[in-house]
Amino acid sequence: MILVTGATGKIGSQVIHQLAAAGVPGRALVRDPQKAQDLAGPNVELVQGDLMDPASLEAAMQGVDRLFLLSPQGGDPLTMERAAVQAAHNAGVKHIVKLAVMGTSPFSHVGFLRSHWQVEKLIESSGVDYTFLHPNHLMQHFIAVFGPPIMGTNSFFAPMKEGKVSNHSTKTVKAKYTMVSITINTMLPPHTFQCKGDTVLSKS
Repeated sequence: MILVTGATGKIGSQVIHQLAAAGVPGRALVRDPQKAQDLAGPNVELVQGDLMDPASLEAAMQGVDRLFLLSPQGGDPLTMERAAVQAAHNAGVKHIVKLAVMGTSPFSHVGFLRSHWQVEKLIESSGVDYTFLHPNHLMQHFIAVFGPPIMGTNSFFAPMKEGKVSNHSTKTVKAKYTMVSITINTMLPPHTFQCKGDTVLSKS
């Protein structure tokens, strides 16, 4: 059984749907199962819980082999994910796939990048096997970020001058790997994947 946090978001829902398509049992951690019925299916179990509710996480982890750990954008990753790492350790989860972001580092000037690094160190010290994903810009976020200005002005903007970004999808991580194939794969050693597209594009 694979537990997916952040299961109602753009990335987590894709992971759940792709697990189901592959015939792999998945468990979606959701705050309100009634509002998440579109995730339900033959291979998908909905479990009520919240990253900020340790008791609900302990219950959700029962019978789980692997955890896809993802927290909402806009919050502090360490604050939101600490309890999930502890619950996974307590429940005997064998592998954690943590979604962070490219640039995760203790030396970053950006607070949430340092916080992602702290979560990774916490996972390493837990003794649970792990895979860390460091995506650049996911196309699943493109419409959410740039949709409103495109609709309003027929253009979009980003504070990056002539800088270029390698956009990619949750369906591709690197070479033959996807987020789901990495999550399913029980043979991968501890590893960090730098996830980026094959083509870099500017916003100009």
